[in-house]
Amino acid sequence: MSNPTDKQAVRPNVVIVVTPDGKHRTEISETLMQKGGYQVFFLADLDKIIEQLLHLRAGVVIHDWDAFDRDPCSLLHQRVTRHPEMVAVLRLVFTASVSNSLIAVAADTSIDRIISRTAVKLSLVEEIQMARSGRAGYTELQEKVREIQRGEADYSQNEVDTLVAKAYDIHPYDPVVKLEFGQLNYRKQRLQKSMGTAKEILVKDPQNVRAMGLVSRILMKQGQLDEAFAFLERANILSPKNSQRLLSMGDIVLKKGDKAKAREYYQEAVENDPDATAGASEKLGLFELEEGNANDALDIFRQAMSEEEVAGLLNNNGILAARKGEYEESLKFYDLAVTSLKTNKYVPHIYFNMALANKNLKNLEEARKLLKRALKYNPSFTKAEKMLKDIEKKL
Repeated sequence: MSNPTDKQAVRPNVVIVVTPDGKHRTEISETLMQKGGYQVFFLADLDKIIEQLLHLRAGVVIHDWDAFDRDPCSLLHQRVTRHPEMVAVLRLVFTASVSNSLIAVAADTSIDRIISRTAVKLSLVEEIQMARSGRAGYTELQEKVREIQRGEADYSQNEVDTLVAKAYDIHPYDPVVKLEFGQLNYRKQRLQKSMGTAKEILVKDPQNVRAMGLVSRILMKQGQLDEAFAFLERANILSPKNSQRLLSMGDIVLKKGDKAKAREYYQEAVENDPDATAGASEKLGLFELEEGNANDALDIFRQAMSEEEVAGLLNNNGILAARKGEYEESLKFYDLAVTSLKTNKYVPHIYFNMALANKNLKNLEEARKLLKRALKYNPSFTKAEKMLKDIEKKL
């Protein structure tokens, strides 16, 4: 039996069909097996799809969209899109009626193809072949991103950008490649070109919510918050439940001073997909800190991040506060950072930062104690040793 964690390529001849029990399964199975030579598995439980994709290493998923509620379907495809093991999986959905909302969700979650229910009976194998051919323009790029996500390779952003430019040279009219090229121009600060690309996509595909997201990011960078929010709001109506979009909406309203509304967006993002929204959890935790609820803040951080990430976040916020001269505030962050750690790896550096804050507050005796603690954990910490000598001369 295959191990779900095996880093093996998908099997292109294995298909999972997501649809309820019924006679139509026989028709689908016969079409795929007899005309395409596929090995077919059926599932009726959305919650088991990712597990089975990993277990079977299926190369194709065909989803009966009308048989399930939209929101859980959308969330499922968002999770599949982000999963590094599933970049190479072809995803098709079939429906009796193609709606603007479904087109938007497909763009948002990188679904390869929407097909009519009639086509399932007449040309399902051909639809799979066309979906596979449609990926030709960006397969290499996808594979590189997949390797990076899985930790198999360490490509620089420049190398990824080179792949995007190469794909665009070969397939300039492919909407997926074109959008990636727009993202490249955004990263290179070529905002006008990036905006032009996004708007070209939206002229041909008004429901392309990823292009709307690119437009909103450009507008945010230009300080046009209301206009940026309008694009995100439109995208959220067409394809709701996207946690990254909700995070961006929260960021905009927070910049405009509406903390309560920002909190609503961040909370919804976390509820939709906790694994994808460390940024939203970070903001919610910081809100709790601002309100004096340190333990609640720590609980939120721990649910979304590793111990080292929590300590790093708190330590960095302490440094930022100290740079602004808010030394008392920085000490709150440092204290919580120490509390969050179960290991001693970062403790000496945090104690050093606490000592520095106390030194700036003229609390030299407390600074001396903290430096001694830092040196207890790391006797070769030369910066702490030097500061301790300087302080002891003044005491």
